Amino acid sequence: MNRRQGNAVIMGNAVTLSCQYDLEKASLYSVRWYFEKEEFYSYVPKESPPERVFPVSGISVDLNMSDKHSVTLRSVTRDLTGQFECEVSEDAPLFHTAMKSARMMVIELPKEEPIMQIDKKTVAPSGNFKAHCSIGVSFPPANITWYMNGRRCEKIMKAILFRIVSKIVKNMIQLYMTNVMTKLISEKSH
Repeated sequence: MNRRQGNAVIMGNAVTLSCQYDLEKASLYSVRWYFEKEEFYSYVPKESPPERVFPVSGISVDLNMSDKHSVTLRSVTRDLTGQFECEVSEDAPLFHTAMKSARMMVIELPKEEPIMQIDKKTVAPSGNFKAHCSIGVSFPPANITWYMNGRRCEKIMKAILFRIVSKIVKNMIQLYMTNVMTKLISEKSH
């Protein structure tokens, strides 16, 4: 089982979960999808219609984009971070069944642009300066990467003075705010 969009899904986006299988010469009896052990979608070719959606809180299945190999969820929320499983069963007489599972993480990006402050307007080559960056609420906590003149600052960063990750609970949902204060040394080539 895999997600076509990668390891993490952005809150509010659609996601397609894929279940690839090879029944060899056997016929398909059913494909069933579960979130945290609760069935939310099934595909049974002998039924009419073959697709069926079961009510599970927070899950909205896009039937037009779902079939015997994949299921598409509309507008995912953070509540859908968890374990998804697909179960594939062969038809009679054996009804062999196989299950695959994968964990999905729904992330929430900051809604605002980062705010950056620098303690000096101009910096001489090899001069020191302090920079502060603050990013709005997100989940998980945002990572801050510094760039100077388009180049990543990992080699010129001398010390992180502090990194604060503040936990905020809003409407029973955990969010984080990230603040970083850094002391940098400007290189001659910058």
